[in-house]
Amino acid sequence: ARAMQTFTLDVRTDAFPVFDMPTRVSIPVGTAMNVIAKATDPLGDNVTVLLSPDAKRLGASLTSSVPYPTLVFNPPVAREYTIELLANDPQGN
Repeated sequence: ARAMQTFTLDVRTDAFPVFDMPTRVSIPVGTAMNVIAKATDPLGDNVTVLLSPDAKRLGASLTSSVPYPTLVFNPPVAREYTIELLANDPQGN
C-alpha cells in the first residue's frame, strides 16, 4: 500500500516597508508638529520606525503610540527642516 501527499510551498521575495504619511508638513513657528509615522510591510511583517541621528540632533522624537509611533518636532526657528525616518523590517526580509 502506498499513500501520496501533496502540499503547496509559497516561496516569496520580501518587499521593502512603505511609509504612509505626509512627505511635507507646514506649521507656524513655535508650534509643535505631531505626525503619525505609519510604515507597513507589504507582506505583513512587523515594522519598526526609527529616527536618524541627524533628526534626533534637531530635537525630533518618536512617541511609542499604538499602533504607530508619532513623530514630534517643535522647530526653534522658521526655516525648512529635513527629518529622516527609517522603516525597518526586523525579520530581515
